[in-house]
Amino acid sequence: MLDFSSGTEALEYLKKNKIVPRYILLGLNVPVGNGFDFLKQYEKLNFDKKDTSIYVLSTFLLPIDLEKLKKDYKYLNYIDKPLTVGKLHEAISLSYLDEEVQART
Repeated sequence: MLDFSSGTEALEYLKKNKIVPRYILLGLNVPVGNGFDFLKQYEKLNFDKKDTSIYVLSTFLLPIDLEKLKKDYKYLNYIDKPLTVGKLHEAISLSYLDEEVQART
């Protein structure tokens, strides 16, 4: 697990090390930039992102923002802050179930 204080820092690390993360836990409201800026730049990275699942973390998400995430990005789940082990486990378990269903169809 890697932790970054800004989306810019995370993007620079991913580009430099050519790492394709399995999961991204993304705060939309962060001190430098915001989660939407990160997503726009992440989509431009030149590597296969099909196996990366992005989980948006927020205390409050407007319905219009949720729809935008679902439409524009590979968005799997929204996790309400504060993040707990139980919430994370539930979100990842649901993503595995979705992948199994998709693989069978």
